[in-house]
Amino acid sequence: MKKKKTLTGLLIASGLLAGMPALQAQVTLSFNPETDVTYRYQTEVVQQITQSLMGQTVTVEHTMRFGYDMVVKEKHPKQINVELTYHDVAIHMSSLGSTFRYDSRKPTENPTPGDATMEKIFAPLIGQPYHAALSPDGSVVSVWGLEAISGSIIKSLEGMNEPAAAEMLKNILHDKAIKNALEQSFKIYPDKAIQPGDTWTIVQATDAGNVHTTMENTYRLQSVTADMAMVSVSSLLRASAEGMTGSLEGTTQNGRLEIDLKTGLPRRSDIIQHITGTGTVQGMDVAMKIVSTIKTEIHAQ
Repeated sequence: MKKKKTLTGLLIASGLLAGMPALQAQVTLSFNPETDVTYRYQTEVVQQITQSLMGQTVTVEHTMRFGYDMVVKEKHPKQINVELTYHDVAIHMSSLGSTFRYDSRKPTENPTPGDATMEKIFAPLIGQPYHAALSPDGSVVSVWGLEAISGSIIKSLEGMNEPAAAEMLKNILHDKAIKNALEQSFKIYPDKAIQPGDTWTIVQATDAGNVHTTMENTYRLQSVTADMAMVSVSSLLRASAEGMTGSLEGTTQNGRLEIDLKTGLPRRSDIIQHITGTGTVQGMDVAMKIVSTIKTEIHAQ
């Protein structure tokens, strides 16, 4: 009888030990940066847009680099208030033989009038802070403090007849646009504890100017280390624009995020996005293809 009890105990213990790896692999991911730590965020987007209209093909190439520092100012169970300050901006656009460039790290050699306009738009961003309140699930509750940045850019553009620049400013630097941009980076978390193999889906809708985009992101926890969660992502995207019938649809491919378990911040992400579709503008069919490579890194200073 004693041997039977001992054997039973060993079997129970073996079963418990066998279950431990699965229990240990469970993780809870949320937006949880530490207070008074400066996190440096850097993202680079390389994009090629090809449009075909009436037998002619036009290609636009963009390279954009944005960097900002994020510091938690207040932290509550349901809301985290952060201050964000741009420290680095670069943009390079090329289409139909025209090129526009600006890089906050180095002056543009032999700047064209277009280059000068780009500098007037983006240079005032550097060193200017604004604030946002985020929930632990990564959604943005509110954004404030953009008025000072907008005012600096408007002052920089004084005396210039640049309606396109004003429209660009309107599209990229208002509360809703910034909210959308932040949620694309941080609204990535599941609503429960997960383990390798689990998936979750988050739908994000954005508006940029007259373009409305809906992205259905499906995440999958691939593996877990002592301090990191490896997550893959694939996305179904739909986009439509005012004045255009039809829509663009695409799927991100080879998406991967390395998420810090303690802070929930994606230390690194690499995403390749393919978007294709055909729309009709003023009775003319326009075929469009957009290929984007998006790389992001976040680390504590």
